[in-house]
Amino acid sequence: TPDMLAILPEAVSSMSETASQHSQASSELSHVHAARTLYKACQDGDLREVGRCLSEGLVNPDCRNPKGATPLFAASFGNHTQVVKLLLENQADADRTNNDSATPAFIAAQKDSASA
Repeated sequence: TPDMLAILPEAVSSMSETASQHSQASSELSHVHAARTLYKACQDGDLREVGRCLSEGLVNPDCRNPKGATPLFAASFGNHTQVVKLLLENQADADRTNNDSATPAFIAAQKDSASA
């Protein structure tokens, strides 16, 4: 009927918008998963997994956790020097601070002095 044909463009537009929102939400979820995977690999000193995360390009090496720490904080705190080197080679910012205004180097030095 003519009335149904009149609303067809609006319905198609609405469906397209819903699909776009779903795609965006899926992409954001994928980014969050990639960031968590990278951070965990840095904590564990898993050089191979860090390399995979960075090479896939799904996550920025300066992504932050809720405390403002980047993967470089996790690798530095764990004294995982090869992971630190790989992050820096992939443009991780060594001067980026967490929510407490500390740098990865400060956190690593603080840990070393506490264990001495």
